[in-house]
Amino acid sequence: MSKTRENKPSLRALSFALRNEETWPEHFDQWDYRFCDTCAVGLALAMWPQFMSRINSEHVSGIFGISVEDSVRIFGRAHKVLHCDICDIKPADVADLIDALEKEPSC
Repeated sequence: MSKTRENKPSLRALSFALRNEETWPEHFDQWDYRFCDTCAVGLALAMWPQFMSRINSEHVSGIFGISVEDSVRIFGRAHKVLHCDICDIKPADVADLIDALEKEPSC
């Protein structure tokens, strides 16, 4: 069980967890951005199973209060945004994208 888990899903908590593997739930023990259950969405599912009933861009965007486009960019296409191979995406890379989104001014 995560040592710093918040009760509700938040991008800030997910970003923190992505940067701090020791906070990951025991059953989330493998990172691989290529697969939903082992990427940032899988980590969110492990952290907040009561909120994460589906793994798709629309549901994830609603849970985190972001646009579907931002959800796809962060959780599905980070390798395109970062111009690297999908196998090279690390948890901190996704955390960086989340943090950058959090810093964007609201319109």
